[in-house]
Amino acid sequence: MLEFFFATGHYSAPSMGQAGKTVRRISPEPGSGGCALDGYDGPAPMGAASSLYVHIPFCRSKCAYCDFFSLSGFSEEAMEAYAQSLILELEAYTPIYPDLLPREGLRSIYIGGGTPSILPVPALRFLLKALFPYLKKGGEWSIECNPESLNEEKLKIFEDGGITRISLGLQSLEDQALQIAGRPGRVDEGLRALSLLGRLWKGSWSADLIAGLPGQSLDGLVSDIKRACDAGASHISLYSLSIEEGSGFHRRLLSQGPAFLPPAELADDMFFAAKEELGRNGLRRYEVSNWALAGRECRHNLGYWQVEPYLGIGPGAVSTLRLPGSETLRINRAQDLSSYLDGSQADCGASSYERISAQESLRDYLLMSLRTTGAADCGYPAGAQASVLSSRFALDGKSLLSRLGSALKASGFSLLGGLGGVAEALMLDDTGLDRLNPALLEVFRCLDAL
Repeated sequence: MLEFFFATGHYSAPSMGQAGKTVRRISPEPGSGGCALDGYDGPAPMGAASSLYVHIPFCRSKCAYCDFFSLSGFSEEAMEAYAQSLILELEAYTPIYPDLLPREGLRSIYIGGGTPSILPVPALRFLLKALFPYLKKGGEWSIECNPESLNEEKLKIFEDGGITRISLGLQSLEDQALQIAGRPGRVDEGLRALSLLGRLWKGSWSADLIAGLPGQSLDGLVSDIKRACDAGASHISLYSLSIEEGSGFHRRLLSQGPAFLPPAELADDMFFAAKEELGRNGLRRYEVSNWALAGRECRHNLGYWQVEPYLGIGPGAVSTLRLPGSETLRINRAQDLSSYLDGSQADCGASSYERISAQESLRDYLLMSLRTTGAADCGYPAGAQASVLSSRFALDGKSLLSRLGSALKASGFSLLGGLGGVAEALMLDDTGLDRLNPALLEVFRCLDAL
């Protein structure tokens, strides 16, 4: 059985609130500190963020597996006001923390959701134009799209606006699975989107697929991968269905029991068959749920998995910034779209802060970095762990990795590249990635014993 899901917390969506309000412009006074981190009295973040996440909460409808902050039923006017609020929030950081956004530009920007491609054309044009100056030359800029809201006009807007990478939320190309999952589109729209990207998109693009959906077949999932790769996808994110608290599937599970779900053995068989098909198409597994052609790995997500500092804007977004002494500050933006649209939270205000100790920050780093095998072509060589442990946590990185690697091997895990007397990196092989949770528990047991 697959064992690579580790609890990291979940979103829960509040009531929709009012739509269509106009945005109130906010211009914080330089040095005031009031709007920056209201309610936080700890040390200021240090250093610059390497990436930016932009949350677009709008969707045509809520999918049954989704527990992210997403809402439906908003007007185009409200979505345009929201795009303005995002930029106001981003600009509000500058006078308070002038070093937070690097002068040379961000390594990556990721516009996620929700469904960013649902934004009306004026909002998309405004948002891309406003964000473009923040991106480093040669940086990666991704946007998530759903098949039913992707068209030639929006592809042209993406290209003209500087987007370099599209992530297509395909999920499945079987109508029964899409219908049960509450997806707004159907197979014909998915096939149309694949054709559009294959014919017209000059940048790189990825497809998201889920294994283990109710109504999905093993042969269908394998066929979906082949269709996406044949259309030109250079990256595939393959997720095993996880029933998240607060989702539609979770409510159905509580009320009806698990009979609507495929047996666990079948879901595992789907995932393993899909892995084989991905390999046949030349894609390498570089993270638990991600495969790519060489050099087409997602730089933004690699930054997450290396726990690089990043800024998140928009209600429901999370930021992770560094503090002195190897500590970390996690900022959780309020999931309150109504206040965001009327301007009362369209600044740097946030709902909660978590100051994470150096020890917990170390555990977070190991938890995340063990998910991946590195991507040298994207600036994340496999040997980065030892230097990070030494520079950020003031540890003997090679010695620590060697001890952790020995503990994993003693517990039956195989490591990529073997493990000599001194380790530069700790990387699980393909089988180990499928059993990530037990591996992490062993790593944490070893850490606690040091």
